[in-house]
Amino acid sequence: MSANRRHFLKILGTFPFAAGLFRRAGAANATTGQARRMVLNIFSIAGFQFYDGPALVHRLKPDGEIVHAIGNGSNSPEELVQGVVQGVVQGVDPHDFRSDCLLDLRAEPENPHDPFAVEIFFQTVKLGYVPRSDNRHISRLLLQGASLDCRVIAIDPEAGFRNMVRVEVGMEHTQES
Repeated sequence: MSANRRHFLKILGTFPFAAGLFRRAGAANATTGQARRMVLNIFSIAGFQFYDGPALVHRLKPDGEIVHAIGNGSNSPEELVQGVVQGVVQGVDPHDFRSDCLLDLRAEPENPHDPFAVEIFFQTVKLGYVPRSDNRHISRLLLQGASLDCRVIAIDPEAGFRNMVRVEVGMEHTQES
């Protein structure tokens, strides 16, 4: 028998012992009630440009000028300013909208375009939707009463609307033995 094969067999013999240790560690976590956050999805908000999100990201200067250009270049400056001003919602401080802030998810099963639609809100401001490619399981979990959390992980005012705000959806999970 070669040295490599002998070494491999020694290591292989320790696996049952190691598996028992991992099993006991998992049981200890379950009995102490330690929850672990599981990330379900990371994505950019769909339809962001059609709702009030750009008003939170693109703040107005005190003199009314736009800090960053908005749109794809086809809008006039007047339309851009009007869109930002209309998007500002009373009672919401745009400075609270930052990385790591919590967002609300609301399943919208009556949506005529997508029965699995999930809206994303910051306080009372609608930001858009969970992308269609990621919304089925999130919608089903919400409708079943699961406690999901959604948080902003990145805001980039210079990116296009499709990538301006990245979010992460997760849930707490207690490991059972």
